[in-house]
Amino acid sequence: MRLRDAIVYGSVITMLGLPANSVELSPTTWPVELRNEVETHEADSWTPNQSRSISGKMGLVATIASPIAVQAGLAALRQGGTAADAAATVALTQITTQLGSVASFAGILSLLYYKAKSNKVYSLDAGFNSYLNEMEPASIPACDLSELKQGANTSPSKGNLEALPAVAGDCGRKTLVPGFMAGIEAMHKQFGRLPFAVLFAPAIHYAENGLLINPALEYFFATRGKYLARTPEGQAFLNQAGGKLPKIGDRFFQPALAKTLQNVAQSGSQYMYKGEWAKHFVELVRREGGNVTLNDMSRYKVIWNKPLSTTYLGYSVYAPGNPSASPYHILTGLNLLEQLKLQEKDSYWKDPKVLRDLQRIADVTDMAPQLDQRVAAFLKSKRIDTAPESQLTKAYATAVAPLLNQIQASLNVEPKHSDSIVVIDKDGNIAAMTHTINTVIWGDTGIVVDGIPIPDSAGFQQNKLAAIARGGRLPNEMTQTIVFQGKTPFMATAAIGSSLVPETLKVLLEVVGKRSDLALVQAAPALLNNFMLAEEGSTVTERAMALPDGAYDKTFVNNLRDLGEKVTEVSPSTTRAIRGTVVTAIIDPKTGARYSSETPHGLIVTGAY
Repeated sequence: MRLRDAIVYGSVITMLGLPANSVELSPTTWPVELRNEVETHEADSWTPNQSRSISGKMGLVATIASPIAVQAGLAALRQGGTAADAAATVALTQITTQLGSVASFAGILSLLYYKAKSNKVYSLDAGFNSYLNEMEPASIPACDLSELKQGANTSPSKGNLEALPAVAGDCGRKTLVPGFMAGIEAMHKQFGRLPFAVLFAPAIHYAENGLLINPALEYFFATRGKYLARTPEGQAFLNQAGGKLPKIGDRFFQPALAKTLQNVAQSGSQYMYKGEWAKHFVELVRREGGNVTLNDMSRYKVIWNKPLSTTYLGYSVYAPGNPSASPYHILTGLNLLEQLKLQEKDSYWKDPKVLRDLQRIADVTDMAPQLDQRVAAFLKSKRIDTAPESQLTKAYATAVAPLLNQIQASLNVEPKHSDSIVVIDKDGNIAAMTHTINTVIWGDTGIVVDGIPIPDSAGFQQNKLAAIARGGRLPNEMTQTIVFQGKTPFMATAAIGSSLVPETLKVLLEVVGKRSDLALVQAAPALLNNFMLAEEGSTVTERAMALPDGAYDKTFVNNLRDLGEKVTEVSPSTTRAIRGTVVTAIIDPKTGARYSSETPHGLIVTGAY
C-alpha cells in the first residue's frame, strides 16, 4: 500500500469502536498498514519519491519533510478537527520526528488563518522576545553559521560571510524567549475544536516509542553533534539512541521530551512560561551566561494583529501583520511584479530577462522595511517616500520599478531552518503557518531543557536586538500568504529557507499571475537569494546571480551575461543549503476541491481526503 492510498481510509477512524464523544489521535489507532507505510517513508527519507498531485474535497494537509506529521494532521481533520487543530497536530508531530533539529519547541511561529464562517483573515505573531536584562545585545557572541559560510565559499566570490568562531563563550546569551508553544495554544483557543491535550498524542507517542534515524538526521548528528556534546544535558540528548552518535537505522527515544509534552498537554503552554520548564530554562541559560529571568518568561504574550494586504491582478493577497517583515518583501514584491507586467511575459526559466527582473525585485525588497542607508538615500534623492507604510503602496512600486538596476543594496544573511504547514478543513477554514528554530540545525548552545534543544537565534541578530526595546518582540521574516479571488479563497502559501522571498514571488507570479500548473512551477529551477555573492559596497547590478549548477543550458546563461549579469553556477549542495521551499494549497473555484503537489527531491509532503 502506498501513502497516496490514505484516501481509502477516510472513514477508518470512525470504525474503530471509539465512543461517540471520544477523540484519539494516537498512531496506535491508525490503520496498521498505513502507519507502517508512513513510518517506513519517514525512516527512508523526508522527500517524495515521485511527482504527484494530491486532491480531496474534505480536507488537505501540506507540509515540510514529515509523512508521519501529515498523517497525524489528517487524523485530526477526519475526527472533526478544524484547520487549526490539524496544523497544531502537524507542527507538534514534525518537531518530534525531526528531533528538534530544523524546527523547535523553543522556536517561533507565524500564522495566517482564514475563518470561513466570518470570511475574515487573522494574523498571529509568536516570535522571539529579547531579555530585559540583556544590556549590550551588540556584544552577544556570534553563532556558528559554518554551513552557510561553506556554501558561500564554493563561489569565486567569497561572499559577505565573515569567519565565525566555532563556539564563542556565554552561549546562554545567544538564546531568546521562545514563542512557539504560546502560539500553538493561542491558535487553538481561537480556532480549535478538539480538546487541546488530544493534539499532542502523536508527538508523545513517537517521543516515547522512538523513531528510526534517517539519512538526514544522521547527517545532522555527524555535522552538528559536537555542539550538543558541549553540555551534560546535550550529551544525554545525543545518547538517546543508545550510542554516542546516532546512525541510520538506530531508534532514537525522547523520554524527557515526552514528559514535557505531557505536562504542556495537561497544564497548557504556561508550563513552559511559568511552570517547571520555565524554571529549568532560566537555570540552565543563566548557567551558560545568559541574562534571562522568570519575569522574561512569564510576561511573554502572542500578538494578534491585522494582516496586511495588496491587490495583484485583481486578486487580494494577505500577508502577516506587524511586527512581521514579510509583507514588505512579498506585498511590495507583488506590486513591482505587476508594475513590470511580468505576468505577460514568458516564465523565468525560459526568458532570461524575467529571471533578471525577479532577482532584482527580491534584492530590493530583501532588507525591507528597514532599508540600507544608501538605498534609502538614493530613493529620497528621487523624492520617493521610504516609510514602511509607503513601501506597501502601488505608488512606491511605480516609482521604484524603473530604478531597479540603479539601487545599491547590501543583503543580510539570516539562516531560516523552518517548517511550513498549509491545512484546509471541510468547512473551508485555512491555516497557513510557518514555525522555525530560526538558526542552523539545533544551534550551537548545547543547552537542552527537559528534552528540548535551545537554539542560538540571538547569535546572528545582534543588530536587530539593539534596535528594539529590551524585552521587546524581535521582528521576523516568516512568510505566509492567502490569496482571494473576489471574496473566495483561491490559494495559500507558507515558505521556508534562505531564499523564501524569491520562491514565494515565483509561485505567486506563475500560479496566480499566469495560472501555470503548480507541479510545473515546483519542479522549475530554484530561485536563489544571492546574498552569498555580495561584496561590501556592491550594487545590485554588480552582484553575481546565483544559479543552480546545470539548471539552465549554456545559451540561457550566456544570454543572461549578455544582459550585463554576472552569473555564478553553484553546486547542488550549496543550492540545497540556501534554497527556499513554498508549501502551496489551491482551492478549485469551480468544484471546491483542494489540491497540492509533490516533486522528487523536494521537501513538501501532502495528504488529502
